[in-house]
Amino acid sequence: MPTELDTLVAAGKRALEAGDWSAARGCFRAALDLRETPEALLGFGDALWWLGQTREAITHRERAFAAFLQQADPVQAAIAALWLCVDYRQQIGNTAASAGWVARLARLVEDFELDPMRGWLLVIKASDSDDPVAGEAWARQAHEFARTAGDLDLEFCAASQVGALLVRQGRLSEGVTWLDESMAGSLSGEGAAPDTVVWTSCNMIVACTLGADFERAVQWVRAADTFTRRYGCPFLFTECRTFYGAVLVAMGDWRQAETELHTAIELSHDAFPVQHRQALATLAELRVAQGRVEEAERLVAGLEDHEAATPVWARIHLLRGAPTLAAATVRRRLALIGEERLESAVLLELLGEAEIAQDQHQSAAERGRKLVDLGETCRVAAARGQRLQGRALAAGGHVAQAGAHLDAALSAFVRLEMPLESARTAAVRQGPSRTGARGRGCTDAAGPHRVRGSRRRQGCRRRRRLSAATRGQGCPGGTQRRRGTHEAGA
Repeated sequence: MPTELDTLVAAGKRALEAGDWSAARGCFRAALDLRETPEALLGFGDALWWLGQTREAITHRERAFAAFLQQADPVQAAIAALWLCVDYRQQIGNTAASAGWVARLARLVEDFELDPMRGWLLVIKASDSDDPVAGEAWARQAHEFARTAGDLDLEFCAASQVGALLVRQGRLSEGVTWLDESMAGSLSGEGAAPDTVVWTSCNMIVACTLGADFERAVQWVRAADTFTRRYGCPFLFTECRTFYGAVLVAMGDWRQAETELHTAIELSHDAFPVQHRQALATLAELRVAQGRVEEAERLVAGLEDHEAATPVWARIHLLRGAPTLAAATVRRRLALIGEERLESAVLLELLGEAEIAQDQHQSAAERGRKLVDLGETCRVAAARGQRLQGRALAAGGHVAQAGAHLDAALSAFVRLEMPLESARTAAVRQGPSRTGARGRGCTDAAGPHRVRGSRRRQGCRRRRRLSAATRGQGCPGGTQRRRGTHEAGA
């Protein structure tokens, strides 16, 4: 007959499977109050991880690892080691600790001939590799291993890792094919573990950011809505959470963006300096969009020479009436990364705005034309180019021509479901001659009320399309209760 401890552990496991993280935490905590077992330690760590309590999760996973070894259960110990590799690398940026757990996992696999874990070891090595070519080779081996073994969770994680590493090599079209497949498979529920969606989603949003493919990131964020309602936010790793926050800012979901960015700042503040700076800069971008420029300056004070803060510092300089300083800030960064990369689009538009403020209208218009030419590979860059051309023409007194470009930019940003950029463009469109007369680009004239209004209009259009598509078909999903709620810092 099951003991009270057995009943609590079983209930905790059922809650984990259902995505009810708070209930799982309660069950495993009660079990640990009775007696400390490796199953309860690992389950409690898993629940804490999903609830955003990363450091406590790591502590309990480490204790579970040791307890499983004491019970001569190398398989479960290897699973704990696997997640500790990920936690230390992806959550708090401790590469030394991550490497140590990779080595520990590799020894368990060899010593106990844990063949089913070999594919996961290859994925972790691929993820940890600083060489994207070598990493790609390991990820492909893991993918083949998964297909042979029939392990769908491993297959999707390995496929997403292949895609992410191809994007890092600049092979964008190849990479997104792998990423799209892994996202489709993991979100469809083909795999058994919700953790698979976390892995594929993180690789997707990081790769889309590196490749400046905002449109794809937004589409997959929306496609993950059902998963998010059930399990909570899948962007749990620090780097992914920061980029997810940036996507939410552009999508106009500022409340959730603030939550995610504050969590990323908290997770990275003492161990992950690169991501800490990125999260601070992204929150500063949100503050600029909200019109809270002084707060933005305080957030990025001391980061003037760091790449993550270049765009927001350029915006601040423009708003402070210092276009020469804005241009110098942008040019320093462009000198390092070049003007041909897709990630340069934001910087090139900001440089064009600085040129307009210095009466260099033709140079700015030419930059806009070059951005439009990127439209075949990046529609966001093309929209930025149309807007920059409109600004330049308006500043030069060609108001009618400016309107056509600004209308094209506004239409593109609306189609891309980017209400912040839509609102910024609409603000310029309403008074191009006034903007030109000042000789300044009015970088962030769009206040929060404009963004909310733009988001409501875009939301209404989406609802009308959805209503038309589903009329007479019923409503799958209906009012499903959200059981997986992110509780950062709870």
